[in-house]
Amino acid sequence: MSAARTERLLNLLTLLLNSRRPISLREIREMDEFAAYRTSDPKSGERAFERDKASLVEAGIPLKWYSPEELDDEEGVGGYVIDRNEYYLPELQLDASDLALLSIAGAAAAAIDGFPGRSAVLRALGKLGFDTGTDQTPKAIAHAPMRADVDAKLVGGNLEILHGAVARRCQVELSYQ
Repeated sequence: MSAARTERLLNLLTLLLNSRRPISLREIREMDEFAAYRTSDPKSGERAFERDKASLVEAGIPLKWYSPEELDDEEGVGGYVIDRNEYYLPELQLDASDLALLSIAGAAAAAIDGFPGRSAVLRALGKLGFDTGTDQTPKAIAHAPMRADVDAKLVGGNLEILHGAVARRCQVELSYQ
């Protein structure tokens, strides 16, 4: 993807996310940063816009189009907006026991050599308020040492599966023994 298209997609995302009302393609075309949609052949510019919309939707952006009837739009053009409720993640409501479990799991994952999501785990722990320090070793508020008879590769494999599920935003069910 070209740098110009990447910049245009980010500009479109920012515009639609920050807008308080749906914006029509006509309005978008009038803006300097979207000159690619303003072509001598209007259909060509419209196709470029459709490709950009498809890219945003493919990336998981909840882009919505509102018809003129839904907007009481006298011009009859409708408009686009990003649903903020679907775009932003909800605020986490974690109690002390949830935080302790996350700390244990994060510290265990980060301690496994070659764990593919180590840097992401360290960033997440930092966002939750666990200082990783200057050596980037997580300081857990709780610790659950692995027993000597536990296969570290098996644990690492299971954590990798969980990491992939989280990355794909899949729901995970855990059973405790």
